[in-house]
Amino acid sequence: MSTLRKFSRTSRLFRSALNLLLPAPGSYFSDTETNESSIDLSGGQSSPYARRLAHRFDNALQQREWEEAKRLSHLAAEFFPGDDRLVMLRARTNLMTGNAEAALENLDLVQDRNNSFRLLKIMCLLHSGKQAAAHVELHSWARSNSCPLDVRRLLAYLEWESGREDLARAALARNIDQIEDPASIRLSIMLALHDCNYREAGKLARRLRIYGDAAAPGGDMDDWLASLGLLDAAMDSEPEHFSVDSLAVELISREEYLPSVVAALLIEPDIQWGKLLLKAMERALPDLQDHAAAVTCLAQLSYSLGMTEEARRWIIRGLQLDPLSAELAKLLVRLQKESDSEAVNEEDPKPLEIVVRISERHPDWPDMRILRSELQSAAAA
Repeated sequence: MSTLRKFSRTSRLFRSALNLLLPAPGSYFSDTETNESSIDLSGGQSSPYARRLAHRFDNALQQREWEEAKRLSHLAAEFFPGDDRLVMLRARTNLMTGNAEAALENLDLVQDRNNSFRLLKIMCLLHSGKQAAAHVELHSWARSNSCPLDVRRLLAYLEWESGREDLARAALARNIDQIEDPASIRLSIMLALHDCNYREAGKLARRLRIYGDAAAPGGDMDDWLASLGLLDAAMDSEPEHFSVDSLAVELISREEYLPSVVAALLIEPDIQWGKLLLKAMERALPDLQDHAAAVTCLAQLSYSLGMTEEARRWIIRGLQLDPLSAELAKLLVRLQKESDSEAVNEEDPKPLEIVVRISERHPDWPDMRILRSELQSAAAA
């Protein structure tokens, strides 16, 4: 038994995770890449009958109606033996009904060897026990920057089963360096645990929890992480630099979404996300166009996380950029109400002065009028 399979037996959730890594036969080969208007028949002419048959055939496979799929496969072989689309469907039928060798024979007839063809062939090789041939196909394809994520995950699985953990890690690293791919991160976590590299496993767990809420086996990621002893590491630690940098880049390119993202966190607080966003905003700030709006967001988020000194610092900076900011004025009032009188710096902006200035400039703002009245009453008491 391979090391990977031995390791996977330690946990039901591990087994569930491994099952997710290998795609179900035919799951990636829905009829999405073929243009119906370009179907080639043996006579070289497009046929509405072939298109209708292919549509019914694909539906039967999607619905797992095996007997109907076999019947349609016989019809396709008899009347349209040279139609690539129907040959692929015949191969899918054979693979999904347990006859991978016959599926490979079908694929030998295909002329248009696109990505769907390549993935289907690899799955046929794997299910027929030809791991070495599948490895050659995967290794060649994985070199391309545009190869599907599934390809490198499958390659990593085969490398790990063969005891080549370094190559498995390298294949997965190419995936997660390009995009936050939860399935690749899960497999990387298991590799790190296998090597007793708990620090790396913890880093990956934090990354998974940030980017992969719906990715865990059974849809319950926290249970999965807890079964590995990684839930505390995933929840309690500070965001990692790669996450901060990645989010900072996104904030710079999509600056207009920043207030909405912060508002969502104020409504439904999440400490982990809040800390990550705060660090990313600080990192991105020099490159943002609207500094006043960004600093306001930093002040609001810092306050929501209980970081009062940081919030005070951002409020002061924000009021220097925008002396008429009602949001910062209200936040300053709230902050000073909650602070001990000894903790209030005499050099800090005076809430009443700011509110009076704003209400005079904008007499039609009712919240400022009400706040001004409250502050004046408190000062007179």
